Amino acid sequence: MPAKNIRMKSRCLLLFTILLFTACAPQVAATSIPTSVPPTSTPVVPVISIQPSEAFIDEPVSIRLSGFAPNQEVTINASTAGIAFPDLIDTGIVRESQATFQTDANGEADLEKQAPLSGSYASADGMGLFWSMTENPAKARSGSSDPAPTLLNAVQYRYTFVAEVDGKEVANATAIQNMGSASVVATDVAENGVLGQFYRPAGEGPFPAVITLGGSAGGLPRRLPMVLAAQGYAVLSLAYFNYTSPVDHTSLPYDLYMIPVEYFGKAIEWLQSQPGVDPERIGLFGTSVGGTVALQVAAVYPQVKTVIVIGSPTVWEDSEMSYQDQVLPADISIEKINGSILLISGEKDSQLQSVKFGELAVSRLKENNFSFPYRHIINPGAGHLISFPYAQRSIEIEEGGGSPQANAQAAAAIWPVVLEYLAAMK
Repeated sequence: MPAKNIRMKSRCLLLFTILLFTACAPQVAATSIPTSVPPTSTPVVPVISIQPSEAFIDEPVSIRLSGFAPNQEVTINASTAGIAFPDLIDTGIVRESQATFQTDANGEADLEKQAPLSGSYASADGMGLFWSMTENPAKARSGSSDPAPTLLNAVQYRYTFVAEVDGKEVANATAIQNMGSASVVATDVAENGVLGQFYRPAGEGPFPAVITLGGSAGGLPRRLPMVLAAQGYAVLSLAYFNYTSPVDHTSLPYDLYMIPVEYFGKAIEWLQSQPGVDPERIGLFGTSVGGTVALQVAAVYPQVKTVIVIGSPTVWEDSEMSYQDQVLPADISIEKINGSILLISGEKDSQLQSVKFGELAVSRLKENNFSFPYRHIINPGAGHLISFPYAQRSIEIEEGGGSPQANAQAAAAIWPVVLEYLAAMK
């Protein structure tokens, strides 16, 4: 057979083999590899974010809305029940607040930066839903699922926040405010005639210390000491009239008349002697008449390194104190105080002329070339009683005038200054 025919036959055989192999091999579908893979879409869910969800009562939290439709009106209803501020017992009182916001183009709203369209407060305020709460008697409870507080050192307030769109709930969240710290050890005191309650922070110290003095109702301050102790201060909440000790049933005079300054001297010495207390850093914090008492005591005892006064005159009007069995003069020699002085007044004080007397005190300190730091803060629209910030203001307004918003703004403004003065004790 010619060579040419042999080569032709071999090529045909090879081609037949290739075609047969290809026909018998598994078939693979042709695919194209995309240049990019589109992301998987996640459903957007409305959310109320509260950060942190648990905080001390004098610390702000951040409240934000997200996941809503753009430019949508959202109403937030806030409520608290059970242990109702400012009481330290389970009263079953229900308090509520409300505000309506319009979300931005991303379906979000930041309550710190955005004023509500309507509600229980009017201007941008991240804590407005807390301080604007008012009692709703129609919802008062005969009991509560929250246990009544049994400790002196701390009380928790629990809040529920519900977001509604067109009257329907779409999101909710909870938050807790701690007034005080569970790590603080609080005890009743009845020693050497000194009556009160002592709050000692956790740890070895040494802790700067504060004596708190209440106003014309007498008895003991119970809320402010918790807040200060959570800030790391050893606090003596000191009774000086209208009080009976649960320890030994010792009673103090019913009203504030001829109270000896020496009683407060004994309290200072007692506080200085407590383990963990820094005896060189003792401050006085008085509200209303308690502020006047604090100024008088500090003018006599140089151990006091700062005096903080809220809503108080700097002269005696209806009450008197004695020293070494002698009635003290109406004018207090505040220029003799051996430390800083912070005076805080509300422009709408309905009880005392605190602004007037605060300005007189400043003039007196200037005239005497007072060498320590001093300041008088006048709070526009605020009343007689201004406590720590971010709490409900209803009791303050009822008893001392002002408005919830003005008192809330005043409290938020003065509190950092209060802590600054306390921290600077030396």
